[in-house]
Amino acid sequence: NGAAASRGFKRDFHDIVTEHDLRCEEIARTVLAAQVPGCRIVGEEGGVAAGSADARVTFYVDPIDGTSNFAAGLPLYCVSIGAQVDGATVAGVVRMPALGLEVYGDDQVAHVQRHLPDGRPFGSPVRLGGSVERTESECLVATSFPNVVDLAWDREGCLGLYGEISDRVGGIRSIGAGAIELAMVALGRLDATFGTRTQPWDIAAGMHLVRLAGGSATHLPMDAPEGTAPVDQPGYLAVAPGRSVPGLESLLDELQERRRMQDPRLTQDPRLTQERRLTQERHS
Repeated sequence: NGAAASRGFKRDFHDIVTEHDLRCEEIARTVLAAQVPGCRIVGEEGGVAAGSADARVTFYVDPIDGTSNFAAGLPLYCVSIGAQVDGATVAGVVRMPALGLEVYGDDQVAHVQRHLPDGRPFGSPVRLGGSVERTESECLVATSFPNVVDLAWDREGCLGLYGEISDRVGGIRSIGAGAIELAMVALGRLDATFGTRTQPWDIAAGMHLVRLAGGSATHLPMDAPEGTAPVDQPGYLAVAPGRSVPGLESLLDELQERRRMQDPRLTQDPRLTQERRLTQERHS
């Protein structure tokens, strides 16, 4: 029962953590390290652990994406695990227990498996694929933009950009769990999703699943240093097969250019400093 979970905070009161996040990640780390000795594990709660920076296999683990939803008793949360070998994503899974859905894929194909409330599979896995053509004005788009860090950076500009996006697309929704939003794009239930200040454990699995389903999944460097690995870049845009969002792409390009040219005086907010520190720690 997420509503009964005791809560703590990471960066601030917008960014909560429960004992279940910590325990789930501990379990995932133990199992992965046992199954793939020497692997590198990058997790939301524990940072980088096990293995080394030059380990061939890296797992990106988000034990509960959508912690605020989980803690409030909303069913929009998931476990997300992506696997890379030599820097290339080769497998991913997004499990949504309260929704009875699991989207997973290897390096070839992706499937969705339904589950009963007790966790048992219901029916057979269904392979993802197929294309539905929709114009931008017909598309339902999910995003957490602008989040509190975006607003700390440029409140007026980001709110204005959100309005421009809203004018172009059929609708905008914020699920509060980036991995679920990506999984829903892979399933074709959402037409597109994007983020501007994400972390690799949020997207490593989901971006891979979108590509396997035939969609496009593009990493956006934003203001990341040159040479930053795609999975570590803070921006992304994922689009389901057959959908067209040229206006959204153009607006994200504009945002990216503004982030690159940002005034250093606008980046002293503690939340922005913490964001940069987390990125640096993953590469140290």
